[in-house]
Amino acid sequence: MVKHKKNQAVLPAELTSATNHSIYSQLFSKLNDLVLVLSLDSHIEYANPAAESFFKLKRQNYTGHSIDRYLTYDLLLKFLDAAKRVRHYVSPFRIEIDLHALDRNTTMMELTVSPRIEGKTVTGFYLNIRDFSHERQVQELVRESQKMEALQYFVSGTTKEIQHPLLAILKKIEGFEKKYVGRSFEYVSFKEFTQIMDFLKGIHGQIENCYKTTAKLTNLNKKHLKFESQYCSATDVIREIVKLKDANLQSERVKFRLRLSDKLPLISLGEIELTEIMNHIIDNALQAMPAGGQLTVASALTNGGHEVRIDISDDGVGIAPEDLAHIFEPFFTTKQRGAQHSTGLGLAIVYSLVKAAHGQIKVESSLRKGTTVHLTFPVAEQLSRHDYPQKPKRK
Repeated sequence: MVKHKKNQAVLPAELTSATNHSIYSQLFSKLNDLVLVLSLDSHIEYANPAAESFFKLKRQNYTGHSIDRYLTYDLLLKFLDAAKRVRHYVSPFRIEIDLHALDRNTTMMELTVSPRIEGKTVTGFYLNIRDFSHERQVQELVRESQKMEALQYFVSGTTKEIQHPLLAILKKIEGFEKKYVGRSFEYVSFKEFTQIMDFLKGIHGQIENCYKTTAKLTNLNKKHLKFESQYCSATDVIREIVKLKDANLQSERVKFRLRLSDKLPLISLGEIELTEIMNHIIDNALQAMPAGGQLTVASALTNGGHEVRIDISDDGVGIAPEDLAHIFEPFFTTKQRGAQHSTGLGLAIVYSLVKAAHGQIKVESSLRKGTTVHLTFPVAEQLSRHDYPQKPKRK
């Protein structure tokens, strides 16, 4: 004989079912999403009007039926797996599915299985099915639009970077032709010869600029990156760069501060590639401190000894928040353009090299406070400093 607590009402099963259906109806009847309330053994206890219409259900026919009558085999397997996870973790589980229902075409749906809890026990499931095929189409259109916008930006930037030196060459040649057309070159004065040589040097410089631009564009494609070596000592590379840039640092009135660890393992990146990365970042830092300042480079072993982190910090003009999200885009620059200034490719190349080496790059910046670039590279596997080929000593 089952005893019940004092003053606790004991309702017949039929009344309890009707009461639950009324509560579910108030909660779910006006939703556009499909909602099914299922027992622990996956039998239907309630379906809202959207689910009834979608599955062509009638309340007197479907109540107590198993959900497997209305799902395809593949979808049923996914649901059973989700229900198992929900019972184990007592938390909702969400999956994306291609749902086939009766005479409907395949539709992208989001299926969410949530636990129905009474006390501390899972007694059933709430099955929510939402059609997000239109949302997915909108997302695809947005992505395609972003791709086209990026492509247009890239093509426009490429065109401008190559057009500028070509236009300069064209104008110089036109001026040269007008000056010397119809003249006899049996005799050329030293002054004229000097002008001709300066003209040729100018053309050479502009053509070289075009070549370097196209070469940098090629390097932006990871598939074309060919590392000459597989590893290097970050500490050695940084110290060598500081020696080479010492004159520039003094002329720019920049104080260089090094905080390097001498016991770092080798990183999975070639010396040439790391040198190019550091040069681009340091050059950007120097340009950000036209009135002088301090440049700090620090290194440390992180992530349990699996990665080497390099931080390059300056106290320059900083980067505006609206520009920070675009700094790795090709041809994006806040500096003056030109052969002697910025082409907007430096950080794009840095990003490409870092990613190709399976590294990470993050930039933090505040206007009038400075910028810090965080680089992280994986440690070279099964290599020690003793294994690293040393540079031959100069005689």
